[in-house]
Amino acid sequence: IEGAKSVLVNLSGSDNLTLQEYQDVVELVTEKCSDDALIIAGQAFNPELGDRIKVTVVATGFERKEEVVGSELADMELVKRRMGSTVKSNEEVASKKGEEADKSAAAIEVNRWQDLQKQLGKGPAANTNDYSIPAVLRYSRNTNDEK
Repeated sequence: IEGAKSVLVNLSGSDNLTLQEYQDVVELVTEKCSDDALIIAGQAFNPELGDRIKVTVVATGFERKEEVVGSELADMELVKRRMGSTVKSNEEVASKKGEEADKSAAAIEVNRWQDLQKQLGKGPAANTNDYSIPAVLRYSRNTNDEK
């Protein structure tokens, strides 16, 4: 639970559960969490536990550690050396995808422009009764046609 930003703690116990035991558990959890963590603690009554205490902790909001990313890069370099130059790095793949994305972005922009022209009634196959077009645009298109 170290570094958690949100923690839910539930203590289950019988009548023997004291307030001091409850506080000790909550303090232990609080010490391990992040300084600004939201900690919600609750208590449940379970007579079957007898002198035992059951503690349930749900912790979320952990930050990703940079150590993991560094080890993944080291593993990638090791695989690259073993397999030769057949393994492409993330940067190489990203640059190729970026070039493809630039080309497809231009095509999408042209398609958007054509769709807008159709909706405004300036392009081919414009539907004058298309209610998916906002009323302001439909009416402005009709007044422009009459002028």
